Amino acid sequence: MLDKTANPLQRRLLESERLMEETGCYDGITELRLRGQDPLKFETLHTKLRAYCVGPEQKLSH
Repeated sequence: MLDKTANPLQRRLLESERLMEETGCYDGITELRLRGQDPLKFETLHTKLRAYCVGPEQKLSH
C-alpha cells in the first residue's frame, strides 16, 4: 500500500515498483499503444531512444 506521508517522488517509485511486481512490465505498461496508433512516430521514437543508448556504449568501448 502507498505511504501517504511519503513525498510525491517516493510515492511514484513505490507505485512503479508495485506495477512492475504485478505485471512483470516496466511501470505496468503491457501494450505499446503508440505503435498501433502511429507506427511512424513510434519508429522515430524507438530509433532515437536506441541511438541515445547505443551511442555512448560504443564510445566507451573504443
